[in-house]
Amino acid sequence: MDIRRIFGFEPQQEADLINEATQTPQEPQNVASPPELGLSSADSLEGTKRPGATNVVTGTQGVALPDIEQMPMLSLATGGGGTSTSCVLSMIFNYLGVQMPPADIDQALGTEQAPEQLLRLARDHGLPAEGYNNGTIDQLKGFIDQGYPVEAAISEDNGVTNQRVVVTGYGVDNKRNPPMEFVTYRDGKTGTDQEVPLSYFEQYWAAGDSGQDWGSHGYKNYMMVYGPPGAKLPPGNDDGVEAYNSLSNGLYGLTKGTDLLLHGDGFGGHAHGVLQTIGGGINLVGGGMGYYLGTAPAQYIEDKVDGIPVVQNVVKPICDALDTTGTVLGDISNGFGTAFDDVGSAIQSFSNGDISGGAEDLVDSLVDLGSAAVNSVSDAAQGAVTAIKHFFSF
Repeated sequence: MDIRRIFGFEPQQEADLINEATQTPQEPQNVASPPELGLSSADSLEGTKRPGATNVVTGTQGVALPDIEQMPMLSLATGGGGTSTSCVLSMIFNYLGVQMPPADIDQALGTEQAPEQLLRLARDHGLPAEGYNNGTIDQLKGFIDQGYPVEAAISEDNGVTNQRVVVTGYGVDNKRNPPMEFVTYRDGKTGTDQEVPLSYFEQYWAAGDSGQDWGSHGYKNYMMVYGPPGAKLPPGNDDGVEAYNSLSNGLYGLTKGTDLLLHGDGFGGHAHGVLQTIGGGINLVGGGMGYYLGTAPAQYIEDKVDGIPVVQNVVKPICDALDTTGTVLGDISNGFGTAFDDVGSAIQSFSNGDISGGAEDLVDSLVDLGSAAVNSVSDAAQGAVTAIKHFFSF
């Protein structure tokens, strides 16, 4: 399918629209929606790897996700009561063989639809998923080249409203003079496929934070990548958002833990609820302190003094120390909070007779604690190096 020129859409010919260095981004072009198709319950991609992305045809050079017609077109109007985030995630899940409508995703996630919760939900359903902060356009293209759908956080109005979209392809339009690089994505708010110049997309992506509408939390050029069962994705990167991740995990843990505590099935469900609530509290307190007393003010002040001679050399190292403290608090609280949740999950699995699942959860809890130790030491060392560089960067 020619995703770059969907259903006969012809590009505008005026050269002034492709003078990307001098023009303010315009609204992306709406293109017609493909039929609402998805994988049937009999179809499965389990145990397979994504095929390579398909080549673009007719006057363009580039690639697009393979078999894009198997991704249903969902929107706020057609998503059955789901949010735009759940519509986007449902499109990706269906494309990868997991039948989960937006309403079910909203119920599973609750109101706290932070990146880590989306990634966890995907992993819980057998789909490898990783988040990447401070990503590059070449990294994004690389995932599309491998046939993996990318959920990118963008803002088309410079951060006033943020959203998440499914990036479906990229290429070069040789029909324009000069040729224009572009990116295509599927919009879960409007239920349309969009094609925008690459430079516009880069601006949207830089301003999109995590795709949520409330405030800036240190995310920039953020993307979540999903693969079918068995896919091997590079390790994720949450540099600069460790404390906020712990805070959002805490809110999620408290909500879900309380629900299990009140409505869980049997001893295992209630025990899981207790431990998940405790873990959520650890995440919330540690992440909240790290973010609001460390990372958030440090990143804000550092941005304000950037480029001011001498002042930046004095202020930035202080901000680096504050930022590092917040980051380490986030690492530690997230590790311990998640470990409590995993132990609770293990108890619930054992009580339900799932011995292998319970054992896996216990191993996960140990991995969480080990990761917390390694990440906190690594982030502390990295923060010290950054502070030294800022002090001597005359």
